[in-house]
Amino acid sequence: MVMLEVLGPGLLGLLLVSFFAAFMSTIDTHLNWGASYLVNDIYRRFLRPAAGERESVLAAKLCVFMMMVCAVLVAFFLTSIGRAWLFVWAMGAGIGPVLILRWFWWRINAWSEIAALASSVTLAVGFEVVAAIQTGGDYRLFATPVQVADMALQTHHKALLLVPVTIVAWLVATLATRPVSPERLESFFLKVRPGGWWGPVSAAHREVVTDGFDFTRLGVWAAGCAGVYGFLFGLGKLVLGEPVAAVPLLVLAAASGVVVGWELRRS
Repeated sequence: MVMLEVLGPGLLGLLLVSFFAAFMSTIDTHLNWGASYLVNDIYRRFLRPAAGERESVLAAKLCVFMMMVCAVLVAFFLTSIGRAWLFVWAMGAGIGPVLILRWFWWRINAWSEIAALASSVTLAVGFEVVAAIQTGGDYRLFATPVQVADMALQTHHKALLLVPVTIVAWLVATLATRPVSPERLESFFLKVRPGGWWGPVSAAHREVVTDGFDFTRLGVWAAGCAGVYGFLFGLGKLVLGEPVAAVPLLVLAAASGVVVGWELRRS
């Protein structure tokens, strides 16, 4: 609407072409990225370890085609892009702690991440299946909430279920499977010198000085997050003509920048 209202024929065409370019760059990135995962991590690793380059390229093309078909089907039935983003969020809601703790806890392994992602995806899809069963023909993809008694489960309700269940799943998977090989753990520890809980690895290399893990750095991390969000939303409020709401957000961003800058100078 803004484009049609403000821009003339030349600039309107230029901006439209830039939107198409941005769209295509995103689509081809995800298609090639997805195909590389499916072929290298699944097809060549488990299904066809002896596959040659020609066969692998053909498999990648078929993966791209199948993903495009799935994407078209989803887009055809999609009624809310906002709800679709919430579904994507739900699929990865429980994997955050694993992605952070793998830098601080030596027991995290590949099965931890697989269990976290698999449980999050299963629960997210399960919510949609339950919603479809409850509503029958009135179901709208990613836009129909699950009903529990007289309450519709919103995003925060789903998080209260998704995150704890996912944490339990990846913790069980972590403790039930073998840790990463000592050689790889040692190589990582000597190269990165991570803080946290590295048990036998740090015990075998007491001469290594790690970065440590303290609440000061946790506070700086929180300040960095607050600064990014404060600046983004503060600038948004300013652009939308809401200076009263923008000022405290921008002040928060500035204060957070001071905290992060102080830590950078100190360290």
